Amino acid sequence: TKSEKALDIATAAIDVLKRLHALPLDKTGIGDEDPVGLPAEMMRWGMLMQRAPEELTRRAGELGGQLAANVPAERAPTLVHGDYHYGNMLFHGHDVAAVLDWEIAEIGQPLLDLGCLCIIAIRRKYQGAPNPGGAIDVSMQQLYDLYGVEAEEMRWYAAMSLYKYASIFGYNLMLHRKGRRPDPMYEGLTDTIVGMIDEGIGLL
Repeated sequence: TKSEKALDIATAAIDVLKRLHALPLDKTGIGDEDPVGLPAEMMRWGMLMQRAPEELTRRAGELGGQLAANVPAERAPTLVHGDYHYGNMLFHGHDVAAVLDWEIAEIGQPLLDLGCLCIIAIRRKYQGAPNPGGAIDVSMQQLYDLYGVEAEEMRWYAAMSLYKYASIFGYNLMLHRKGRRPDPMYEGLTDTIVGMIDEGIGLL
């Protein structure tokens, strides 16, 4: 069935993710980099959020404040892909054949990558908006179960990922509107940007 196929794809994606996170740092190719802590991670996307269209990010400061006030205890740092979602994977049947787009990879907190997959599940709410991988209908709780993490620990990371992707989409929309990197897809994400910020506040 369609739901079984979606779960098979998500299971394969999580299996590969767990293997990536289990890699010894000296085998990653970037193991000599300083680990990125969660405060630095927040600052990075906060700076991008400031350049997004203001009419879409009115509550971004509220979400950023809640994230900063509730930073969880960090796990041991691992390889982090940074943009881990189905649209950045090549599949052979239901198996992941390759993971693409490593340009923001870092040594950091592994649950950030699981948060990226959560975004696909959350964005299914915004019908009609672009959502690469959105046909894969797997809930956040199913993703947590596959990875082996409690929903309570993931709440912050899911909210952080909502903040991160709202900032990326908003920044790219700004570039589009200024003609610096034209891509009309981002005009279709205005409701998504607002909704993701609201959703993050709701999670926290």
